[in-house]
Amino acid sequence: IVSGEGRPIPAHESILLTAQQTLLKLLREEDFERALSVAEGIVRTLDADHADPGDLVQPLHTLGVIQVKMGDGVAAEASFERSIALQEQTDGEFSPNLVTILRHLGMLYHGQGRLDEAEQMLRRAQHITHREGGVYSLDQLRIVDSIAAIKTRMGKIADADREHRF
Repeated sequence: IVSGEGRPIPAHESILLTAQQTLLKLLREEDFERALSVAEGIVRTLDADHADPGDLVQPLHTLGVIQVKMGDGVAAEASFERSIALQEQTDGEFSPNLVTILRHLGMLYHGQGRLDEAEQMLRRAQHITHREGGVYSLDQLRIVDSIAAIKTRMGKIADADREHRF
């Protein structure tokens, strides 16, 4: 197999590429059980190859999302946390690439009733969004809505209303 630049792709990279394409197909088909197996295989392969930490961020995040879909919150939390740690190691603690992972971890915590932790993750995602796009960035609307939902669930209606007015 040859890359787009015309260079040969090593066999293990070719296998990973095929696995990633298979994973995307399974996710489109919403076949999460088989997708979970493929995603775990991708992460195991990258770990065994001692891949660059940045190369593991997205596969771990994807694995976490699948684990949430499969109802395994404990495994999803571990995948998201490892993905966050590797992203911070690669690009720093304010990397915009952290926003989606933090939001997903926050929503996992919200679903588990861990509201303070959920808010903490979402506030961090919002802070990074502010740093990157400014205080009035539209990218934060989903985050603000999620924080308001947490405040409502906590019974802090005035705080939820304040979030929505933000």
